[in-house]
Amino acid sequence: MTPIPDLRTPLYTQADILEMVPGLTSKTLDNWIGRGVIRTDMERPGKRGRLYWTPASVVLLRSLLSLTKVGLPPAAAAAIAQEVEGQIDSFLGRFKLAEGERGVPSFITRFDEIDVLHRAIVEQSEDGTFSFYVLEGGSREYLQRMHAAYAYIVVEIDIVISASLNTIIGHNLEHYAHGFPDRSGGGRRK
Repeated sequence: MTPIPDLRTPLYTQADILEMVPGLTSKTLDNWIGRGVIRTDMERPGKRGRLYWTPASVVLLRSLLSLTKVGLPPAAAAAIAQEVEGQIDSFLGRFKLAEGERGVPSFITRFDEIDVLHRAIVEQSEDGTFSFYVLEGGSREYLQRMHAAYAYIVVEIDIVISASLNTIIGHNLEHYAHGFPDRSGGGRRK
């Protein structure tokens, strides 16, 4: 097992985020923050009130960037990305871990450890709003929605989360193998 830190603890700098979210630029990130597309109500520990990001933020930002690249407006994409981020605990809960074992498998993309893959469909209604439906792959509801929708985007939730968590694991091993800096002013924490 390779541990992933608490998913809701602010640990990463903007430089870390830009490395873990390929294609995201500081200009785009600053634009989204300035326009209120993404919330920045996270803690701002450390010197000069710098913004630190959580591991869950990596999932959110990777999803948001992907959805805007396929044409969704940033505000709509952000709402959907928040839904994807909200699926992390469900995703992790579907792993068959040995009794007493905690954490995340080192190679999350071993989908043989998951019973059913989850995906979502994003549909745009006539009034321009977007709807997000989380479905189990292969379910009757999933197939009915795919055939009923005129146009839709399929979000492979488990793959997005898995790729994000694998990126976090690799980044942590490369940059923080000896622990994370204490963002409150000094030292390292494990």
